[in-house]
Amino acid sequence: MMPRPAAFLDRDGTLVEDPGFQRDPAGVRLLPGAATAVLRLNAAGIVVVVVTNQSGIARGFITEAEYAAVERRIGELFALEGGRIDATYHCPHYPEVGGPCECRKPGTLLYRRAASDLDLDLGASWGVGDRISDLE
Repeated sequence: MMPRPAAFLDRDGTLVEDPGFQRDPAGVRLLPGAATAVLRLNAAGIVVVVVTNQSGIARGFITEAEYAAVERRIGELFALEGGRIDATYHCPHYPEVGGPCECRKPGTLLYRRAASDLDLDLGASWGVGDRISDLE
């Protein structure tokens, strides 16, 4: 398989509303235009990958199970609109709790993992987020 381009999208504040440490799947709301954007990426053959920092896990505000339930709901909401998130990668760490890690954005570990797992061409890919600190 030839390496493919991907759109690496932040989750909170980019695809879904960001109420802070979302733990209730029933509270997930797609942002206006998010479903249309993902549909357009899907139609163009661009792999859609969510890369998200979830420091609430390390800080004890949410559990991995709650995080996973929210992710399932996000996938369901996009599917209801006809769109598809191809993969999601998250960093559960917080430097003030466990020290620095390679997976917390703007670290590149999650991007490299996705590239390896999904046969992606990082040079032909791009990232979209709501904070410049995610990409600096």
